[in-house]
Amino acid sequence: LPVISALRLQRYAIYLQAFEYEVEYRRSQDHGNADCLSRLPQSTTKSGDDVCDVDIFLISQLQTLPVTANDIKRELEQDHEAFAIIEALRHGTTLPSSQIWGHNMSEFSLNHGCLFWGHRVYIPASLRVKILKELHEGHIGMVKAKALARSYVWWPKLDSQIEEMTSACRACSEIKNEPPKTSFHKWQSPNAPMERLHIDYIGPFKGSYFFIIVDAFSRWVDIF
Repeated sequence: LPVISALRLQRYAIYLQAFEYEVEYRRSQDHGNADCLSRLPQSTTKSGDDVCDVDIFLISQLQTLPVTANDIKRELEQDHEAFAIIEALRHGTTLPSSQIWGHNMSEFSLNHGCLFWGHRVYIPASLRVKILKELHEGHIGMVKAKALARSYVWWPKLDSQIEEMTSACRACSEIKNEPPKTSFHKWQSPNAPMERLHIDYIGPFKGSYFFIIVDAFSRWVDIF
């Protein structure tokens, strides 16, 4: 994808990298046999009024990750870093910010057995390497990898780990922002003809290249 492509397209590209598929061109005229059964409206058998919109949003966040909600829930039970805050949330108690990575207790919540900081799911330590590899798979650079991670996941020192990962990657370093341009070097004015010559070539023009010599004093040009 181009570097300036939309973040949504970048997320799609990273998500699709988990699958093996072939893209085949098909003319619009040949799309008359669409699967109508999959497009039939389904009758509502159960009211969704009892489902909280926040829960639906958080579940949709989990579905976009390379690990399942069950994976996160299982590993969270063994995660020592989050043990104290999980117990506090389950028992309705609070913890000082010094024990929860400098954040406020009200910023955390438990949904479907997973720990959330705001809308971002907390990733247990055992799954972080896998998440980092997925973020790094597209070689989208440090800034965009951080932006993508901030849309879905969180754990302490996430930003610094992304910085270390992308700094050590040659492919990621190639798409960094360009360094500031230096000022042009100004040539000293020559005092006589032929004191300084500028030589270059130009082309191709109709399959040919031209050798150019310019006298810096007189501006005389010779082309061969």
